[in-house]
Amino acid sequence: AQLSAERPIEAISVGASPFTYTARTIGHVFVENGTVALITLERSGATVECPTRTFIPVAANDTVTVDYSGLPDMTFVPSARA
Repeated sequence: AQLSAERPIEAISVGASPFTYTARTIGHVFVENGTVALITLERSGATVECPTRTFIPVAANDTVTVDYSGLPDMTFVPSARA
């Protein structure tokens, strides 16, 4: 079966640091540019540190928090489904 995206790729409007994005569905968050000090992913009470310039896999209700001094660009890429 052909895979199709659940939703289109969307830019995330980044607010004040530290900025927290809550995923509405499964997919990946991409953080690039800016001056980023720390990125964390929280799921079910567990928190892990994430590298910059990589796709961060998220499930619905996961949060990605970005601590920055120079505004980064963030993008949400929804997962494809059959």
